[in-house]
Amino acid sequence: MADKVPVLEYFRGDTRPIPVVVKRKATGDIVNVENGSARLTVSSLQNPGPDDAPLFWLDGVITGDPANGLFLFFPSAEDTDLPKGVYWLDVQYTNADGIIETILKQNIMIKMDITK
Repeated sequence: MADKVPVLEYFRGDTRPIPVVVKRKATGDIVNVENGSARLTVSSLQNPGPDDAPLFWLDGVITGDPANGLFLFFPSAEDTDLPKGVYWLDVQYTNADGIIETILKQNIMIKMDITK
């Protein structure tokens, strides 16, 4: 049976930050992200090809002590002003040595609300 993909829920136009903690896959230990970077990318496609543009991407902001491994991603109201539906996101972490690793892949569900 395939792993269930976690779902992040947003109402259209919401700007709540998305927290992501970088952990080592093998041990679950939190990574010190000093001199690292992270990018969150959202697509309407689960497996986009090289010519498929993302809906939006966000660069992470290291929050607090880098030893806590926490990045926050700040979507704008325009970013989340998408038609109701389920989209795909992933987060890639680049360490100080330039090594890139996908650390998160999940769905983001956009729901409709009253306020526009």
